[in-house]
Amino acid sequence: MTSTPDHTHPNEYDQLKDLHDRALLLTRQGHIEQAEPLFQRILEVRKQLLGETHPLTDESLNDLARCYQHQGKFQQTTLLYEVAFPVYRQTLGDEHPQTTHLRCHLASSYAEQGKYDLAEPLFEQAVVIARKVHGDNHPRVAADLNNLATFYQNQGKLAQVESLFEQALAIFRQALGDDHSHTATSLNSLGRLYWEQGKYKQAEPLLQQALAIRKKVLGDKHHLTADTLQNLALVSMDQGKYDQAATYYQQALTIYYRSLGRKHPSTTRTLQNLALLYWKQEKYDQAVSLCQQALAFQQEVLGRDHPLTQTTMKNYAAMQQKMRKRRGLFRLI
Repeated sequence: MTSTPDHTHPNEYDQLKDLHDRALLLTRQGHIEQAEPLFQRILEVRKQLLGETHPLTDESLNDLARCYQHQGKFQQTTLLYEVAFPVYRQTLGDEHPQTTHLRCHLASSYAEQGKYDLAEPLFEQAVVIARKVHGDNHPRVAADLNNLATFYQNQGKLAQVESLFEQALAIFRQALGDDHSHTATSLNSLGRLYWEQGKYKQAEPLLQQALAIRKKVLGDKHHLTADTLQNLALVSMDQGKYDQAATYYQQALTIYYRSLGRKHPSTTRTLQNLALLYWKQEKYDQAVSLCQQALAFQQEVLGRDHPLTQTTMKNYAAMQQKMRKRRGLFRLI
């Protein structure tokens, strides 16, 4: 029998549970904007009844944050975490799992907005604390190593990235096995790094392994499955396998539209990369149209100064000027 949370009246608990179930259903159906006020209400009530750091309050905090992220409202996501993080640190301590969880989410929110100077110390602290609490070979350590490596990679700081990814993969394989979703995450990350280094023969099999695991564990419609499809598209595109790359991009877009929406950065990044593929294939009208869509959504959601928006602006300007196609003229992202 499910116990009633501390300090709540059974009727209040039942009402909140019904509201929560309804919000989750709306989210699964893609009605994110309708779910948002429900998640906001649940968080407010749980804070009042249970306190700032109760596990159910934490659940509501993350529900609302994911709701914001699905809509590309990254400033609201960050503000939510910025308010909560000091409360968790003071109340639960730096090494508590809920504090650690929040630290990683805040770091990711900063990184998504291009606030790298704020994100970096949080990612680095997460690794130090995880090693202190769990030892060197725990999956939590591997997850934080993978997050830190991805952060460095996105900034072009590649000196230590390969070693960090390899450490994370080795820990996940030993602790969780070859078919775990976390193992797939490391395979995907290392495969993307090899793509960036031009090591296509090493990248492709790792990404195919990651795709197989993610389809098996997460399903064909999960956004992480789409992430790997996009990486395979990048590998195919750089090898001149344009038809194969287009198939991967289109599969990824279908998943992103359904799971994250049209304005999410993962969706617009894929739109932008597909536009570049069309440009290489001399499908100029389609390329310019997709690039224009991506740019409009990025300016709305991320702002003009975000690195992703800046890259798309440069590519769009180049397309508009009908510059000659050549390797390196456009930057894949």
